[in-house]
Amino acid sequence: MAKFKGTLFEHQKEGVKFAFSNPYHINGFEMGLGKTATSLAVAVQVANRFRNNKILIICPAFLRNNWKDEIDKFTEGLDVTITSYSSLSKIELDNFTLVIADEANYLKNHKAKRTEIFHELIKKITPHYLMMMSGTPIKNRVSEFWSLLQLCHYVAQYPEFKPFHRLYYKFCNTFSYERSFEVNGFNVVRFDGVKNAPKLKELIKPIYIRRKTENVLDLPTITDIDIMTKNSKKYDADLKEAFELFKIDAKDPAYMSLKSANALAKVGDTIKLAKDMIEQDEKVIIFTCHKAAVREIAKSLKVSFIDGSIPADKRHKIVKEFNESEEGVLVATIGAASTGFNITSANKMIINDFPFVPADLEQAKKRMHRIGQEKPCFYYHIFSSEFDKSLFEMITRKNKDIGRVYE
Repeated sequence: MAKFKGTLFEHQKEGVKFAFSNPYHINGFEMGLGKTATSLAVAVQVANRFRNNKILIICPAFLRNNWKDEIDKFTEGLDVTITSYSSLSKIELDNFTLVIADEANYLKNHKAKRTEIFHELIKKITPHYLMMMSGTPIKNRVSEFWSLLQLCHYVAQYPEFKPFHRLYYKFCNTFSYERSFEVNGFNVVRFDGVKNAPKLKELIKPIYIRRKTENVLDLPTITDIDIMTKNSKKYDADLKEAFELFKIDAKDPAYMSLKSANALAKVGDTIKLAKDMIEQDEKVIIFTCHKAAVREIAKSLKVSFIDGSIPADKRHKIVKEFNESEEGVLVATIGAASTGFNITSANKMIINDFPFVPADLEQAKKRMHRIGQEKPCFYYHIFSSEFDKSLFEMITRKNKDIGRVYE
């Protein structure tokens, strides 16, 4: 018999109940509310209900060690297979009873190869239970929700989604605004904003459970502190151009280059602030979006850093050593360390520069303000100009607009 060793909060118990009432579903608990513990409580019950049970956990590659730690922490006698989204094509097909998809927003692009492989996997093995977890299932556009809803429909066949089953563009046109523009002589169509939010909320209700931190936990307070650098207006033109390029193609190298220059312009202020905190024996987390900035900061502070080039095992080790230390600095890119890690050992975070995808910033902030945090949390935003700040505020408003679907 498998055993669950943890103690669940009431909202987590609700999550377990929802999982068994809605076998194919999305757990959208806000970041830091214990989706992992909830899923493992489900896994233990599944393991004990089915004689020939097999459990598959799929996660980003760099979170595999985190899952191993959480399984040891919360369970006993639970046999699971853990793989990554990038290794899905190598997984041996089996009669899995339960499939847990962590950071399910990795499946947002229905045309991506890993998403296609995941969809085919679910259709072939048809597990009894599919639990997809993401505090940000919509990271940038409502259209990103379609792939997850389609996955829920394969077995559940819930009637609300039937009009949109396999009809991606109908879904997009119903719940967002179509925008077309020309790029290098080609017409490009994009879907932005939120349309018919009440109807969308009703559509996802049967397969989506959401809980917000403010409604289920009494966590310490949050204080946001804005700091303006001496580079006021110097990089405004570059930032404006970068944002326009991002709206067309987020992978455009010109966009990345322009935004990276703005990030590098701020590192001096970030380093100075961090050193002041270190002198006061404070622990501090520093996030940036760019490799050049993260390496410059880490070099000056003489610490290790985490970016996409750091292997999963080393990322896990860096975070673990930081959590176990009495003082120190954790320097990371948002893309490499804003999901999966629990960093409640610190209560101060410096955000050197900001992603244009609002959910990415929320993910980063929730590494610190989550279950287990006992101190008030302070977030220091470094701005290069008033335009930089206004752009951040606009992105924040966009996040609230998307949030109308969740709440």
